[in-house]
Amino acid sequence: MNDPNQLTERKAAHLHICTHSSYEVETGKTWFDKVNFIHNPLPELDFTQIDLTGNFLGHKVQAPFFISSMTGGSEGGYALNKDLARAAQNMGIPVGMGSIRILFRKPEVLHHFQFKTFAPDIPVFANIGVVQIRDMDHKELFQVLRSIEVDGIAVHLNPGQELFQPEGDRDFSGLYEGLARFIQESPVPVIVKETGFGIPRTTAEKLINLGAAYVDVAGAGGTNWMRIEDYREHPELTIEVREFDSWGIPTALNLSSLFGTQAPRNSASFDGKVLASGGIRSAMDGAKA
Repeated sequence: MNDPNQLTERKAAHLHICTHSSYEVETGKTWFDKVNFIHNPLPELDFTQIDLTGNFLGHKVQAPFFISSMTGGSEGGYALNKDLARAAQNMGIPVGMGSIRILFRKPEVLHHFQFKTFAPDIPVFANIGVVQIRDMDHKELFQVLRSIEVDGIAVHLNPGQELFQPEGDRDFSGLYEGLARFIQESPVPVIVKETGFGIPRTTAEKLINLGAAYVDVAGAGGTNWMRIEDYREHPELTIEVREFDSWGIPTALNLSSLFGTQAPRNSASFDGKVLASGGIRSAMDGAKA
């Protein structure tokens, strides 16, 4: 897709589908309902002294929560992102932006991605696809990152979505090598994230060993981007996309696999390097994550 207007139209369609009640875009289970805390009747702590603050991408944040990358490149996306950035600023938590890919075809929308205007005191991270990382001039990309003043960048992995996107990518070869070069050269920390189907332990280990600052599992149980792409082309979901309603690794199971006790001794340490997203709908889900 070389036409920037087509890319803008696609982003606008994504937003419409995700916010319109007639479209069912969430599938699967997170498995958080299968996780329970063990009640402690003798906690030996002062509840008023609990401190949820932490550090993320060089900033102090008020709680271990973040607003993940969602959309960008359309007028509707710009309006939504302004609200999200302001909310994140008020709450003192990090916020991510949608893919900045459009900036290389439509640079006049640069202001859509200048989140620091609305969120000057919190971590802000950019977002781009791993296929673009493989194919683009990294120096040009780094220049854009500096111009929008981000504290990090998320590289999203989304083969499932691409395969159901008529104009999507089909060549996923060489992504590992391209990502390795990018992480080594990047002027800001790199987050590697999925987009709703999870990251298995073996892949997460490779990413941490490459030097990724964080891995966001973005597991199954929330938004299914295969469905969203199918809705763009068909008024009713096709049989093919429905077969993928249970695809992916449930978010709770994904987290458990990363921090389980059966890990090999020489495996990567995920402590402090894992972000959890994908179908987290409540405070209890967040606490379990």
